[in-house]
Formats: sequence, structure tokens, C-alpha cells
Amino acid sequence: MVALATSIGLPAEEAQTILQSRTFQDAVDSDWDRSHQMGITAVPTFLIGRETAVGAQPYEVLEQFLKANGAKKRGS
Repeated sequence: MVALATSIGLPAEEAQTILQSRTFQDAVDSDWDRSHQMGITAVPTFLIGRETAVGAQPYEVLEQFLKANGAKKRGS
């Protein structure tokens, strides 16, 4: 995990300290609980209202998902 943090420019020592002390444990646990309550079991999951698109999707699938759920293009 430290390698992942450093690969995006975060300091290795700070990342290690955060991971060891579990600084964000409550926030992560809260997000996990909320996702579980919403029925989200995979990443990524796209959610609009009660409709979901699960897993990595091609652009066209996501575009149709958005349109089918009332999303409009900016400027339209």
C-alpha cells in the first residue's frame, strides 16, 4: 500500500504512519457500512436513485445508463 501511495506522490513515511495507526478507520468503516446498506457489493458501482450499473463499463453503456435515468448533457 505504501508503494501505491508513493506512486501518486504521497510521502512514504506519512503513508506508512497513517496505515499503521489506521487514522481513517472510522471513515472507511462508515463508507463500507453505507455501501453495504445500499446493496453495493462491487467496485465500481454507479448508482442513480435505485438503479445501478455494476463493474467497469464501456463509455456507451454508462452513457445509456445516464440517459435512461434522466441525466442531460451540460448546456442542453
